[in-house]
Amino acid sequence: MTEDDLIAAAVRVLRPYRTKNGRLFGDVGAAILSEKGKLYTGISVDTPNWGLYAERSAMAAMITNGEYKIQKVVAAWRDERNGKLYVLPPSGICREFLRNVDEDNLNAQVVLGRQETVRFKSFSHFMNGLVPWTIDFSRSTRFEPENRDAASTGCHRSLEAKQRRIRIKRTVVYGFTP
Repeated sequence: MTEDDLIAAAVRVLRPYRTKNGRLFGDVGAAILSEKGKLYTGISVDTPNWGLYAERSAMAAMITNGEYKIQKVVAAWRDERNGKLYVLPPSGICREFLRNVDEDNLNAQVVLGRQETVRFKSFSHFMNGLVPWTIDFSRSTRFEPENRDAASTGCHRSLEAKQRRIRIKRTVVYGFTP
């Protein structure tokens, strides 16, 4: 499956919906290609007390089907103001989740553009570390961000948060028609 195929799958699930209170669902879509070659998709779900990022939503569908290892992952967002399509790097929470599901996911390809991928384990060149939080339950039960700036960069919840993710790795998918 090509990067374009995976991006197209993420774009197909985009269905932005705004509630009466302004919460936004479905504005970010994700697609995951599993180790066994099956495609899983998911969308972002923003709630006041708990949100589900698109990558974790797709991963949950994969886990529901009994798979835990990924080959490739991509998240896509279309700016409703100008219609531009963006490929977003995974947020810190999503990177941590994918890693915690299976350490082999560190070898997965993260799609950053139509012809650009990078392995999770080498992702730190622009995200300031693979996982912004470290949890070591053998030493402590405290949950401490190692780098608060990196930890705050990956949130689907607001336009401002999406713009922070795009500034980290700006990838506009020009001329892309799924």
